[in-house]
Amino acid sequence: MSENKPTTGSTWIDPDDAPEITADFFEQADEYIGDKLIRRGRPRKPNPKTQVTLRLNPEVVDFFKSTGAGWQTRMNDILEVFVSGARAEHSKLSVKVDVKRRPSKEVRDLIAMTERMQELLSVRNDKHEDKKRA
Repeated sequence: MSENKPTTGSTWIDPDDAPEITADFFEQADEYIGDKLIRRGRPRKPNPKTQVTLRLNPEVVDFFKSTGAGWQTRMNDILEVFVSGARAEHSKLSVKVDVKRRPSKEVRDLIAMTERMQELLSVRNDKHEDKKRA
């Protein structure tokens, strides 16, 4: 006597069982113009920021973190101010510091530039605080 074999599932799918194509389906579809895929979402910036790994003194990190949310942006702003000032005074930045001597004119100029940066940032922070209050 022969035993009954279990039936295997069919691979055929009835086209009438296919899901309905809705507007939601088309919103998630890829759009092409010719062979070029059109990306959705926020457009890419022409000059995006570069991610780096960097070791900083704990005091520097603690100071910026203590200023609250957005501390990394503030750090970037300070560096941008420094770079723009450094470009203006480029020849003065090639400085070698000898701690046994009085600081050179270049080092004193760099210190003065840093103080100017602090003044600029305090004005910027005041404006930022005024915006928060409004």
